[in-house]
Amino acid sequence: MAKRTTETTVEIKGMKQLLRACSKIDKDLQNDIRDASAEIASDLVSGAQSAASTPLQNLAASGLKVKRDRVPVVRVGRTTVRPGTRLTDIFYGAEFGGGRRPTTQQFLPHRGRQGYFLYPVARSRGRAYSDMWADAIDKAFATWDYRAPK
Repeated sequence: MAKRTTETTVEIKGMKQLLRACSKIDKDLQNDIRDASAEIASDLVSGAQSAASTPLQNLAASGLKVKRDRVPVVRVGRTTVRPGTRLTDIFYGAEFGGGRRPTTQQFLPHRGRQGYFLYPVARSRGRAYSDMWADAIDKAFATWDYRAPK
């Protein structure tokens, strides 16, 4: 049986190499990158919570959590809303809609990949987020003394 994940990934060319290089810089500078990533993810979570408009969307958005990492990461909490219903079950229907099956009638109409509250905020603020993250990376590498012993 396939495991359902709550992650949506975007592949960026050269990201593995960049993260490998980030692992070689000073730990304080790595923490600066993690702080900037967490700040971006926090802004995305608060924007998604503001954009949620229905009770189910508000419930789903309230379960969004920030994971402190070198890249911005937002996760859906694994909270049980009531016996047999997890927040992740509600999130996908609230974000992308439903309505075709009897089990998804409570959600707004299906929008495909467009989304209702999280993905629209991520798309609208994406350029600003990428600039903020790139600035944090640039600042960390600019202050890194690569000749200093580890």
